[in-house]
Amino acid sequence: MERHYTLNSNFEVTSDSLMLQQLPLVDVLPVFKGERLVVAEFMIQAADSVDSVWVKVARDQETMGWIHEKELLEKVVPVDSVSQFIHFFSNSHTIAFFVILGFSVFGIFIGLFVARSCN
Repeated sequence: MERHYTLNSNFEVTSDSLMLQQLPLVDVLPVFKGERLVVAEFMIQAADSVDSVWVKVARDQETMGWIHEKELLEKVVPVDSVSQFIHFFSNSHTIAFFVILGFSVFGIFIGLFVARSCN
């Protein structure tokens, strides 16, 4: 399977929270929106029915744990500027804002054109 990230890739949490599991499955550690994570390790669990790929991520030295790759990728965005830009503009509210802004600017130009034509 091809991944678009590697060890030491940096991510920012975009969901409200993300639960990291400690192995053996003893406890979960929460990380929250806006916090940054780094990929520390990969593990393949072929018998896992949910997702065979587990990713170990760390927020800091004390906060690290495992999460299914699919869940991780749904709840984080890479830290690089291109990915942040794409994530920002993929938000439907942002698109609606720019559509309304575009119509407003268009309306202002039409108003200015009509005002000039009358003079």
